[in-house]
Parts: sequence; C-alpha cells; structure tokens
Amino acid sequence: MRALTATVAKWTTWTQWCARFVAATFFVVTVAASSFAADLVVHPKAVTLDRPDSSSQLLVSCVLSDGLADRTHAVEYRSLNSAVAVVVPGGLVLPQGDGQTHIVVSTDESHLKVPVVVDGFTSPRPVSFRDEILPILNKAGCNATGCHGKKEGPTGFQLSVFGTDPFADYEAVVRAGRGRRVAIARPTDSLFLLKASGLQPHGGGSRIKPGSTWYRRITRWIGEGAVFEDEAVPALDRIEIEPQQTVLSFHGTQQIRVTAVDVNGQRSCVTGEARYESNMAPIADANRFGRIDAGNVPGEAGVLVQYMGHVGVCRVTVPQPDVHFERPPENNFVDGLVWNKLKRLGVTPSEPADDGMFCRRVYLDTTGTLPTADEARVFLADTTADKRLRLVDALLEQDEYAVYWAMRWADLLKIDTVRVGAQNAVASVRWLRQQFRRNAPYDQFVRAILTARGNSTTQSPAAVYQGLGAELGPAVSQLFLGVRIE
Repeated sequence: MRALTATVAKWTTWTQWCARFVAATFFVVTVAASSFAADLVVHPKAVTLDRPDSSSQLLVSCVLSDGLADRTHAVEYRSLNSAVAVVVPGGLVLPQGDGQTHIVVSTDESHLKVPVVVDGFTSPRPVSFRDEILPILNKAGCNATGCHGKKEGPTGFQLSVFGTDPFADYEAVVRAGRGRRVAIARPTDSLFLLKASGLQPHGGGSRIKPGSTWYRRITRWIGEGAVFEDEAVPALDRIEIEPQQTVLSFHGTQQIRVTAVDVNGQRSCVTGEARYESNMAPIADANRFGRIDAGNVPGEAGVLVQYMGHVGVCRVTVPQPDVHFERPPENNFVDGLVWNKLKRLGVTPSEPADDGMFCRRVYLDTTGTLPTADEARVFLADTTADKRLRLVDALLEQDEYAVYWAMRWADLLKIDTVRVGAQNAVASVRWLRQQFRRNAPYDQFVRAILTARGNSTTQSPAAVYQGLGAELGPAVSQLFLGVRIE
C-alpha cells in the first residue's frame, strides 16, 4: 500500500511538473507569437458569416515606421477547418458549414489567427431581392444603360438604371413576360438564371459563373418563392470604405473593403458586390474585386466605389520616389496646404516668381488682360516690400475684374444667348458683375443661385435654371461641391 502511495505521489509530482513545463512552453510560444504578430494588423478582428452565400474580405497591413502598408495579397492564408470556412487567395473568407474555426494569416516571420463564426449556413434567412439580388445585377452590369437598363430593354426585359426602382425590377424579373423568367419549382431551369449564366444564348454573354456564389444565391431566392422582401427589412443607410486614402509606391497594391450599414446599424461586407472605377487608371486602377494596382506614373487618383445608390471614394497617392526638398516659408495658410501636398506627391516646389512673372500672371488671373508697358514699368520700379499685395488690391477694385469673372461664371453656368436668349443672358451677366463688384461672400453667392426665384428677364440668377436644364444636378454638384455624380 505504501509502495502504491509512493508511486502515486511520484506520478502526481511528475504530472504536475509536465503540466508546468507545458504551461511555461505555451506561455513562451504565445509571447513569441505575439511579438511576431505585432508586425501584422488584420481587419476585421473577427468574421461572422450568416448565410451560405455571404463573404468577408480581410485587410492585412504591415506596421511600418511611417504608417501601414497593405499586405493583403502578399501573405498566406489557411483555414484550420475547411468544413466551416475557406479563404481564397487575396483574403476573401467564404462559408462552408455552420460552426467555428480560425483563419491563419502568416508570413515567414509572423502569423495571426482570425476567429470565424458561421451561423445560418444550413438554415439561412430568406434572400432579400433588394439587398442581395439587385447588387448582383448592378455588379454584373445587367441594369446598366448599355444592357437592360436602357429604354424598353433588349427583348422587352427592362430594368431600372442601377437598381433605382427595386419593386419595378422585381416585377420585370418575376411577373413581366407572363412570368416566364422564373421557374419556382425548378430554379435552375429559370430563364433569368440560364441567360445570366450563359447556359442559354444571351446577347450580353455570360454574366454569372455557373455554380458561383452569385449563382447559388439567385437559385436559392427563386427556390424560396422569388418573393419581394417585407417592408420591415431595414433599408441601407450608408457604405464605409477602408481605407479612405492610401499612399502606394510604383506598382504597389491596396485591397479595398466595403461595408454596408443599414438604418439599424447592422454591418455586412459587400466588397464582392460593389463596383469600382478609377478616374486616373494610369496612376492607379481597380479590378472588380476591389484590388488597386498602382502604375509607374506619379500623381493622385480617386477610386469611386458604388453600391446600391451609395458611393464612396478611396483616394490613392503615388508619389515621385526619392524626392526630398527643404520646405519653403509659409506666408499664409494656403502655402502650408500646398507644401504638404507637394511633399505627399514627391514634387519639388518651383522657385518663387520674380516681379516680372508675378505682374504678368496676376493681371491675367485677375482681369484676363496683360499689363500695359507703363503699368509694368511702374510695378518693376517700385522697391517697397508690400508692392505685390497692393497690386492685387488695386486689380480687385478695377471694373475689368468684375467683367472678366462674370464672364467666367456665365460660361460655367451655361448662360449664353443660344440657351437662355439675349435678354435673359444680359440680365444674368449684369447680376454676376454686381456680385463681384460688391465682393459678395461665396456662401451668399451660391445660396442666391440655388434659391433663385422670379422672372429670368430680371437682373437675377434665375436664368441659370433655364441654361442648365437637365444638367442642373451634375453641374451644381461639380461646381459647388467638387463632386462628379455622372
């Protein structure tokens, strides 16, 4: 008995020692992993997928001394349980079954684990036509003006442009054409799905890959009865773009993540359904998956992100490499903004303009005319320190300043004799000159235009609405907000 007790005691001591060793080893490994992982940042910290055709885009960044650098397409991904979720190259997480697992994000020197929860794979909520089917039609270009979004649509199948009228689109898909486009009893035999996937001849070609996530979602929607969602389904409030701005080197990359937020604050990743368009592709272009690729041209580009009527922008800067300059002095707050911008772009500031160059430029910019020989001689002969400021003040008091800038704004507002008639044009231009003569504040100037009332023959901005016509919305957005909405 005593021998047995001694053996048990020795075994207990050995077990405790092993447990302590394992715990200590686990602590060391954990600390080491944490120190390695400190170089990487993954967003989101955790992924939740609530239906079989959902997805979530991971953003992986490396912490550098001057900020974060995108590594989403440079790291390796591995799912610890592929029966629950898988991850494709580029960091897109896809569900495979209900449960929990982790996605391991790793490089040669560091790794992180991202917890993943899949719930609703086997018993998902009903598919929303407005929030889950229309985004597919938008991304595939089905409701663009070059396809079924144009008037009357090909073969009589017309959709609202970019899904602006969800219920009308639902009627067109399910009930128009005597209901021949959907087969609820045999979803995969639906004409709507067969043509979109290219399994039947389609003038627009294959838009949805058979067996893909989109294909399965449309199939599930039809199989559920192809219903239009209840009004209780919360509407989309906004989209959030990550990152909103980034700096890339030549041929660098940046992955975008797009999150849709409804009026109740519920969030879902819609990176795969959003549309991307660069306004300066040679500088930085974006593919259909939201990956931005910089070229070898320095400058700035804006990647427009569109999702169900909501827009956002990711601003991309590609600076000129290896450019360093001494920051010039700041004479006003504008100088500070300019020097910051030039430093960000890697552009060396030019030397200050001499008196002759300044005199020529300020006359052209302010009055649209060159200085006379006498005016130029007087300015060049002046040796006082504030002569440039005094010249600017003098030019702003000249009538030529009001005439020139009234002409410029008349062009911007489309006020001409062809569009509005001679009498209306003269009346509006007189009103514009009056605003510049009295130095009307900009906010008052814009408010007077946007709230104009009365007869366009009177001295007022009322003729603007006649001149712009159907271009009013885009013109107002671009002129006064600096945003192009076409």
